[in-house]
Amino acid sequence: MTTSPREQTTAEWVAVHNVVFPVGGDSTVLPLYVDEGSGTPAPTPDTLPANQRQLFGLLRDSLHAEVRGSGGTRISYERRGVRLEPHTRISFATYFNAFPAAYWQEHTDVATVRLVVDVEGSARIDLFRSNARGKYVRIESRSAHDGRAEFEIPLRSFGDGGWLWFDLETDAEAASMSAAEWSVPASSRHRGPTRLTVAIPSFNMPEACLDQIRRFDDHPETMAVVNRVVIVDQGTRRLREAPDFDETAARLGDRLTVIEQANLGGSGGFSRGMAEMLADDTSDAVLLLDDDAEAEPESVIRAARFNDFTRQPLIVGGHMLNANARTVLHSFGETLNFDSFWWEPVDRQLAMLDFRNRSIRTTPSLSKRIDVAYNGWWMCLVPREVAERIGLSLPLFIKWDDAEYSLRAGAAGIGTVSLPGMAAWHVPWDEKDDGLDWQAYFHQRNRWVAALLHSPHRRGGSLVRKSFASDLKHLLSMQYTASRLRGDALTDVLRGPRHMDGTLASSAARARRIASEMRDGALITERAAYPAVAPHQKGVRHVRVRPQRNIVTFVVNAVRGIAHQLRPVRANAPQDRVRSVDAKWWRLSGMDVALVGNAAGSGVWEYRRDRTTFRRELRRSIRSHVLLYVRWNRVSAAYRADAGNLASAERWWSIFRSEDKA
Repeated sequence: MTTSPREQTTAEWVAVHNVVFPVGGDSTVLPLYVDEGSGTPAPTPDTLPANQRQLFGLLRDSLHAEVRGSGGTRISYERRGVRLEPHTRISFATYFNAFPAAYWQEHTDVATVRLVVDVEGSARIDLFRSNARGKYVRIESRSAHDGRAEFEIPLRSFGDGGWLWFDLETDAEAASMSAAEWSVPASSRHRGPTRLTVAIPSFNMPEACLDQIRRFDDHPETMAVVNRVVIVDQGTRRLREAPDFDETAARLGDRLTVIEQANLGGSGGFSRGMAEMLADDTSDAVLLLDDDAEAEPESVIRAARFNDFTRQPLIVGGHMLNANARTVLHSFGETLNFDSFWWEPVDRQLAMLDFRNRSIRTTPSLSKRIDVAYNGWWMCLVPREVAERIGLSLPLFIKWDDAEYSLRAGAAGIGTVSLPGMAAWHVPWDEKDDGLDWQAYFHQRNRWVAALLHSPHRRGGSLVRKSFASDLKHLLSMQYTASRLRGDALTDVLRGPRHMDGTLASSAARARRIASEMRDGALITERAAYPAVAPHQKGVRHVRVRPQRNIVTFVVNAVRGIAHQLRPVRANAPQDRVRSVDAKWWRLSGMDVALVGNAAGSGVWEYRRDRTTFRRELRRSIRSHVLLYVRWNRVSAAYRADAGNLASAERWWSIFRSEDKA
């Protein structure tokens, strides 16, 4: 089996989507690349009688597991090729290797796509397509013997969704596929070939950052589209001081730039990357990557090639795969609920989807074209034209910079696409407690700033009500760090956009200091230091509450919880130790002291009820929310008037220069 990569471009065709296998032969993620099952779809509710649908729901996961994985030991593979034993069939109806035809039809002028498969030995190739309903059909079959099989497929019936893929099958003899690629006519290209600046802000993760750039350099076909790698080092553990840095830097040569600057957060790091791209006339787009994200190298090529062909400049984002459960797609696309102004998956069926048990064939909702409001900056391409037109990030430090940027782009007529087959592994946000620690300030402030800029609803829709409800839940849960920081955030929002002047580097330090001074802000990590739980303390009244099931229990629990906050504190030791997943406001609101685990499982917080803090922060929250509701139009107009200046490259360069001098 040979695996030499084919030339990426011919006179008439451009390869935009190479069939690949896991980097380094990592078999744990193989289901993202190849389906070794029979290819027969599992049952769906639509195909079963009504009386069997409930049983189907109970057995769904086990049914899917049985359908897949029947031939897991009958293939061997390298990065671009695979060898099949006799009488083996595999399918490329997989996340990384099926071709996302719907997105190419929707956003480009490509009318035809070509599949080329190089075979050594004899094999049969079956070509399939799906539609937006997830139904699929074989559209062509061909046998190949020591040669190349080519297929040309028109892109004219994928308007609402659908993929293209092929299956490979051997008969009585083993065979190999040495390479396969999807290509499109070069004549359909609107720009390019795209030359990328890859921008990676780094904060005290030099090893992960070096791993990322080494992974790119190990794939020459990826580096062929990368003009420059810019590391914006904002930490105290400098990248230049990391082991093997000199060797890695030597490998990349003058294509690697390391910029050391003050910690300006994600927005400052990503904006520096954008600014560097704009200052470099040899780069056409910037690819933003988190330092702890692990990008699939082929995704970089796909992002650049898709940008070549879009009929107008678009923000092109990659999906997030769960770094802790590597076959799980965390979400297939993100949107905003504009009434509450909070992010959510476009399709909840596609959140936390595990490709060990599911495939494109067996999950009809995967075939729908998903249109997004924004894409996270764990992996996201921003073309030069977009940054020149709408500027860089707002100086938000962290949180909401990516969502706000896409909303600003959308208002300027520039769309965002989350492109299937383009992804990075990253720790998902629901496995973090960043809404409870010092980052609570940025969650609250930046959500409100984004809403004041972009909410289409009168006085922000339900944002005021739901934001206040969140404050009340934190207070009832004895989460005073989050309550205090959220209150500070609203105070700053009311001051107007100028409150962000000169505070980008200091705002995080201030939030961290406040959190460190709060009792519930200090995580206890040593097991021997955990306070002892004494649930039956003399004179202590423990309010029993019921789980949230309906509006009645909600109201009863809320009234009981508020009443409990006004009583004297009796307990002097934790009454219970509560797991992170069970730390609901309706459970904590009846306690005086509780030990609460963190989401990472690395320690506990001690929550201790404080009547004075409860009253003070409740009054503050009520006042701030009333003022924001009453003054919405005036405050919104101030932010909208200054947004262009806040996000301009000139403004950012002045920040970079001032911080460098400091």
